[in-house]
Amino acid sequence: MAEVQQYPTVGWTPIKNISDPHVIEIAEFAVKENNMQLGLSLELKAVLRGTTQVVSGTNYRLLLKVTDGTSAKLYYAVVFEKAWEGSLVGRWEPIKDISDPHVHEIAEFAVDEFNKRINAITKLKLVAVVSGESQVVSGKNYRLILKAADKITTRTYQTIVWENASLKKELISFKPFLG
Repeated sequence: MAEVQQYPTVGWTPIKNISDPHVIEIAEFAVKENNMQLGLSLELKAVLRGTTQVVSGTNYRLLLKVTDGTSAKLYYAVVFEKAWEGSLVGRWEPIKDISDPHVHEIAEFAVDEFNKRINAITKLKLVAVVSGESQVVSGKNYRLILKAADKITTRTYQTIVWENASLKKELISFKPFLG
């Protein structure tokens, strides 16, 4: 998301209905993704206007009114969507096969990264992946519920790992699961 500036209009078509639920979903995704990546807490107030561009998917360029708790600001957001992949941008969808080796690799990565961050003497070891969801973003988020154990106890945790197209991973969160 970027503060308002001039963008070229060649190849872009105005969105006729900016109140369309899918357009709002795209806007909410843009604000949420921006908040996650930059550690902000902006809140979407309105989609003021927008355009789309058909490429190998659809680009959405939206003018958004957001607040940071005290003041309103205008931002442009550009979101790329591949609707044919069966995933709506920003929507969490259940992982059908949690026994998939790639899901296990994501869980192992989360536990390893958590161990590095806490620098504890007793490290956690992955016991099992209980359930999971994925979310298409600029890459993919994996939200997993997993069991991990140290030498004394086994506990349940919720973790979110982001992975980009080149399989680079980043641990977003790792916390006890209370639900």
